[in-house]
Amino acid sequence: MSRECPKAGEGGGGRSRSPRAGTTQATAEPVKPTLDHGLVRFGRFLRMQPRNMKKEEAEVIYKEYKEEYRAKQRDVFFAENLDLAWFKERFDPVLHEKVLQFFAY
Repeated sequence: MSRECPKAGEGGGGRSRSPRAGTTQATAEPVKPTLDHGLVRFGRFLRMQPRNMKKEEAEVIYKEYKEEYRAKQRDVFFAENLDLAWFKERFDPVLHEKVLQFFAY
C-alpha cells in the first residue's frame, strides 16, 4: 500500500491524501504494517485500515501485529547477541550450569 507523492510540477494540488483514500470499502482487506520499522501506534494503525472496519476488529488485528512485531524483535535480539559471553552464560544450558556450579562454592 505504498503511495508515492507527486513530484513538483506533476500536480497533486499540494494537499496530502488520507491513508484511507483510494480504498474500496467492499473489497478492502486489513493492512498490517511492515515489521522492519518501529512499532506503529494504534491510532496510526487504525488510519491504515479500511473505513468500514469496526474498531473491535482492528483491535484484534493490531494485537496480532504487536505479537508478530515482538516475536521478530526477540529473534533479532537473540541473533545479534548469540556470540556474546554474557548471553551464552545466561542462555546456554550447559554453560549456565557451569557458571552456577562455579558460584555455588
